[in-house]
Parts: sequence; structure tokens; C-alpha cells
Amino acid sequence: MEDRHALLQKINEISFVFNDLTLYLDTHPMDSIAKSDFQQAASKRKELMQKYAKEFGPLTLDCSCEYHSWAEGPTPWEGGHI
Repeated sequence: MEDRHALLQKINEISFVFNDLTLYLDTHPMDSIAKSDFQQAASKRKELMQKYAKEFGPLTLDCSCEYHSWAEGPTPWEGGHI
């Protein structure tokens, strides 16, 4: 099992790349290299989010909630997932 903080750091880093490429593609929609990089970043982010959800519980509502039920507590506002 990977350290929670190290995994969160990886998620933050790939999320930055993902968001930056999203903004770039808004103004450069025909850039095929950026599109490829975007797809790779999206795939990696999804993989990391699923890994986090499986080990520690979901960070967002749309990430693989098959691994966790909010009823299993503690909830995020009780310090359960961060």
C-alpha cells in the first residue's frame, strides 16, 4: 500500500497537467501532440484516482465508488480521507 500523502501528491501533479492541457486545448484544438498528452494525463489521473479510492476511499463522487461506501465512515469532514 502506497503512502496516502505520496499518492495525493501524484494526483495533484497529474491533475495540474490535466487542467493545464485542458486550457491549452481550448485555444489550440488542432494540436495533435497536446491531444495525445491530454489523453495520457486523463488516463493516468483516472488510474491514480481509482487507486486512491480503493485504498483510502473516493476523493470525488465520480471516482470508483464501488470500492467504498460513505456509510463505512469516518466521513471526510471527520478526517477520514485526507
